[in-house]
Amino acid sequence: MKSKGSLTAIVAAFSFLIMISSVFIIAPASAQTTKPIELKAVTFYPESNELCQGFWMLRDRVNERAKGELVIKWVGGPEAIGVFQQGAAVKSGVVDMAWIPGSFYKAQVPAAEVLTFSALTPQRERQNGAYDFMNALHKAGGIFYLGRGYVNAGLSQFNIFINKRVKVPKDLAGLKIGPGTVVRPFQQELGIVPVTMPHTDLYGALERGIVDGLIQPMVTLSGFSWHERVKYMIEPSVGQSSIANIINLNTWNKLPKHLQDLLISVQSEIERDVPAFDEKFKKQEWAKLKGAGMEIIRFSPADSKWLIATLYKVEWDDQIKKLPPEVGPKLKMLFSK
Repeated sequence: MKSKGSLTAIVAAFSFLIMISSVFIIAPASAQTTKPIELKAVTFYPESNELCQGFWMLRDRVNERAKGELVIKWVGGPEAIGVFQQGAAVKSGVVDMAWIPGSFYKAQVPAAEVLTFSALTPQRERQNGAYDFMNALHKAGGIFYLGRGYVNAGLSQFNIFINKRVKVPKDLAGLKIGPGTVVRPFQQELGIVPVTMPHTDLYGALERGIVDGLIQPMVTLSGFSWHERVKYMIEPSVGQSSIANIINLNTWNKLPKHLQDLLISVQSEIERDVPAFDEKFKKQEWAKLKGAGMEIIRFSPADSKWLIATLYKVEWDDQIKKLPPEVGPKLKMLFSK
């Protein structure tokens, strides 16, 4: 009987050891299950605005291809963080990513303003070293420059929209133009009075006569109903969208390399794919503007040539004066044809 009891005890102990072993075998596998890396992102425009289209394309592609390892989570637009505070929010890590014009975060990266009057496509910027140099300047400001945000199909896509009929560029002198954040030295050279304000305040400012017009890409007008308050669009266009996709540098450095590579790859795709969307949407947009009674004022070929030459000269002179001597001239060389 004693022998039988001992055998029973041995069997019970062996069963217990098997049970304990299975727990320890399973536990490490469970421990390997981790939550996805989440990048909190903001956009400078509300969710419905077409200038954020590239961001939604990027977010959806990254979230799908990362297969649960990485998730880009949109936490809001200017209602969440003011447009002029978003650059600082990225640098400090309050958010991880922002879709924002370079002129809105020049306090963190002064050279970002150059993106407005680059004469190159994003693909050329990546090929000739312009992207790498711009990214180095961003890194010095605690930010990683992933690339261009909304990419206009042409190279000069901002237009001047006003409520006064003019014939020549000098007739623009004295007009008050919002939002005052783009090609400001150029505006001042023409005698325009730039009025700085958030994009969301422009409609009311136009309605009350605080400003006489605005400088924006055509594709933005109906989204904010600005076309209801301006009568004329001037051609040629002056400057291009400078929207950039930026990431907190510490966040970027902590990402595994294969996820960094994924973000860079998708960003390059967006820079390639958005122009086709842009061209299609601009046709639809112009139909709305024309339907609302907007007219085009076309300057003469001589005046148009002078206007564009003045834009690039004045803006580059301003950047070279403001930026360090080892930065300004190099940027001009890299971002010019």
